[in-house]
Amino acid sequence: MGNVSSQRQWTALVALGSVLGFLSNEVGAADSTAGNPGASVVLGGRVFRARIENDLIIRTDRHFTHGSQASYLHDEQAWPGDEGGWLGQFVKFLPKFGLKPLAYRWGVKAGQNIYTPDDIETTALVTDDRPYAGYLFAAFSINIRG
Repeated sequence: MGNVSSQRQWTALVALGSVLGFLSNEVGAADSTAGNPGASVVLGGRVFRARIENDLIIRTDRHFTHGSQASYLHDEQAWPGDEGGWLGQFVKFLPKFGLKPLAYRWGVKAGQNIYTPDDIETTALVTDDRPYAGYLFAAFSINIRG
């Protein structure tokens, strides 16, 4: 019976996370040009996100066991002219792939993922299972809108 309860809790958490993720994307992409159908959509301001995943919720501790991330996406900035600082000058040299750029945003992300073997109680070497492992990562992004 406890297993069914855990599955329901897990399903409810996944559904809630999906709805919140969808809503945060919709708020960020809201059209602030009402009444002016020829105007472009402005993509909102700064976005901060934190994400934590852990298999403790479903009471297992094997394979992927934990992940966490933090990210930041800066305000959209008009496509740079001759001014625009070092980043504005840099984005002008990125490939456009036929896009006529109007604005750009930059962002950063950092996080970690942790993995464990199937049997976390044994002290002996298990050669046919995933080892204890983890990694840290960081990323920088530039988004161009046209």
